[in-house]
Amino acid sequence: MPVTYRRAHGSDTWHFRNDCTHWPHAEFDQQSQTPGNGVCCMECTYWPSSNSILHSFEAPRHTHSDRHPW
Repeated sequence: MPVTYRRAHGSDTWHFRNDCTHWPHAEFDQQSQTPGNGVCCMECTYWPSSNSILHSFEAPRHTHSDRHPW
């Protein structure tokens, strides 16, 4: 199943789970390839779900409560 990545216009945080509370529903950028820039939403990365998708991510380079670097 292809993964869809979205980020709100003007944001550097990408989301890949449509059950994320921050999943953009309007005015967003969307792509099917893993983003090469920005950060990944921590909720998408770590929140358990019945439709979880396994991803590989780098260790965080900085501390932030809701973001994870690509």
